[in-house]
Order: sequence, then structure tokens, then C-alpha cells
Amino acid sequence: MKTIRLILVAAAMLWMAQVSSAQEKGDQEKGERIQQLKIAFISERLDLSREQAEKFWPIFNDFDGQKMNIRKQLKDFHKKMKDGIVAEKELTDAINKMTELRTQEAQVDKQLLLEVLPVIGADKTQRLIGLEEDFRKKLMDKFREKRMGKGPGGPGGQGQKRF
Repeated sequence: MKTIRLILVAAAMLWMAQVSSAQEKGDQEKGERIQQLKIAFISERLDLSREQAEKFWPIFNDFDGQKMNIRKQLKDFHKKMKDGIVAEKELTDAINKMTELRTQEAQVDKQLLLEVLPVIGADKTQRLIGLEEDFRKKLMDKFREKRMGKGPGGPGGQGQKRF
């Protein structure tokens, strides 16, 4: 009887590990797809020449990676605060750290813009300033449409439509 329980527990653990792994892979694929959409969106809106693109994307990708790391840390802090009540000292430390991370994010944005300015010029740098927010809004709109069944791929949708 103990052997059967042990086998069942081991099988359940193995199944849970596979489900978790598949979910992580799915999340990673979604993240990569969103990143591809973001690159296409920015490329289309900035209309970079080949030379500009060759110089712009390595700079942008470096800063984008830094910002994603900062946002992940902020998300972790928010999750920790949602998970339960913390001591006042711990909360004060978290508030200070979150403020520091937001300051770092602003510095990363500033540095990105200053570095791409000579590469893509003033007009395109100015357009870049709001593009990430525009992309985020458009992505959320598409997500809402899909969830409400109005967009492609949702209930009653007409298949895949380009972003």
C-alpha cells in the first residue's frame, strides 16, 4: 500500500513539474512574441534607415533589458505587498527601494534617449518618447478585444489578424 502511494505521489509530482515547465515555456514564448511585436511597432513608427537601425537596435535592446529588469523587481515588490501584511520597517524599506527603482528607470530612459539622439536624429528621438506607451496601450486594447470575443482568435473572431 505504501509503495502504491509513493508511486502515485511521484507520478503527481512528475506531472506537476511537466505542467509547470510547459507553462514557463508558454510564458517565455508569449514574451518573445510580444517583444517581436514591439520591435515591429517601433520599427514601423520610426521608419529607420538601414544604417540607423543597425546602430539603434543594439542601444535600444540594452536599455530595454535594463528597464525590464527594473520592472520585474518592481513587480516583485508589489506582489510581496499584496501577499500580506508586513511590518512597518519592512514596508518603509520596500517603499524606499521601489522609489529607488523608479528613479533608476527614469535614468535609463534618459540615457537611452541621449544615446539614440545622435544616431536617429531629433525628430525620430522625439517620436520614440511615447512609442513604448503607445505600444502598451495598443497591446492592452488587442488583449481586451480578444477576451471580449470581438478580436481575432476570440470567440466569434475571424482568425489571426496582424497586430
